[in-house]
Amino acid sequence: MAFLEKRENSIADSLKDAANKQKEAEHLLHDYRSKLAEAQANAEKMLKEVKNEGEKLKLEIINNAEKQAEVILKKAEQDLSREKEKIFTEAKNQIADLVVSATSKLLEKSFNKEANHKMIIESINEASKS
Repeated sequence: MAFLEKRENSIADSLKDAANKQKEAEHLLHDYRSKLAEAQANAEKMLKEVKNEGEKLKLEIINNAEKQAEVILKKAEQDLSREKEKIFTEAKNQIADLVVSATSKLLEKSFNKEANHKMIIESINEASKS
């Protein structure tokens, strides 16, 4: 009988040991699943943060590009305005030079005709007196 009791105790101990190992395995499985879920949550959080940072960076790049475009456009408009003013001033100066030249030529011709006409009349008058 002692053999059967030993065997019975041995089987009971084995069953208890198996139950304890099963509980320990279930506990470990639960811990691993918790850690896996936590790791997935952290990965999703990190992914979301990276995505948000990417969006912020994208908006910052777009805003900087728009500001640079505005600066370039404003400079181009100022350059165009200066160039137009320069062309207008040059045109005014050329027109003024042409008017002065034309007026000078007209006055020169006018004075020469008058002088010639006066000389002719004086010559005629002198010739008539003689």
